[in-house]
Order: sequence, then C-alpha cells, then structure tokens
Amino acid sequence: MDGESRKHPLRDDDAGPSGAGRTVQRVLVIDDDVTHRVVICQLAQKLGYVTAEAATIAEAADLIRTRRFDCMTLDLHLGAESGVELLGIMNSRQQNVPVIVISSADDVERWEVLRVATLHGIRVTEVPKPLKIGVLREVFLELKNV
Repeated sequence: MDGESRKHPLRDDDAGPSGAGRTVQRVLVIDDDVTHRVVICQLAQKLGYVTAEAATIAEAADLIRTRRFDCMTLDLHLGAESGVELLGIMNSRQQNVPVIVISSADDVERWEVLRVATLHGIRVTEVPKPLKIGVLREVFLELKNV
C-alpha cells in the first residue's frame, strides 16, 4: 500500500434523511497508521459494517461533512494534529454518533476528549493501544445492537 487512505464509496441516499430503514452500519476509521486502519476496517467489515478511512483531520472532516456514519473510530495522535477537534465537527454534522477512541494517549489527552465529548453529548468508548482486537470487536458488536 502507498500509505494513502482508501475511501470506500458511501452514499447518503442509501436511506432516508434520518437513516430510517438503514440496515447497514457505517463506520469512519480515522488513524494515521495504515496498518491500524486496515486491521480496524477488516474487523468492522467482518462484523457487517461498511467502512471509510481517513489518515488526516482534513480527510476525516471532509468525509464527516459529506457522508453519514453510525460511529467512528478515532486515533488522537494524527501526526502533529490532535483528533480531538474532530469531535466538534462530527457533532455539528451528525449528532450523537458514538466514538471509539483507539489511542495510546496520556491521561491529560483522554480527559480532554471526555470533556469535549461531554460538551457535545457524544458517547465515547476507549480502546487502548496496543490494539486489543477482542475488546474492539465487543465494542463494535455492542454498537450494532444499540
């Protein structure tokens, strides 16, 4: 792979404006590490999710503004950028979309995520790095049943 984000086509017209009748769950996987993105996407796809990927805040923001998602995974360290700002963007476009934070962030960064998420009413679940596939699988399954 060339390290660029692969984007899977997702159309908002697959369901009504509110997503009513939607049976496919869509997840946006945001991580600057291509290996992590591939592993997370493969797991999500095996569980029935349709995936889209972003390696940068700009890519993620563009996808959030143009597509609908049922949840997203978020690495807090995207190169020199912080993924925290994507919480506000996600909330302004798609309220109450659960976020799975997959990161090796320190306590200060994790508290900031929880503070911002609380302000926006966003449900946040943490899955630490190194990535524990079994834990992430359980979170994905739980979100599908919500």
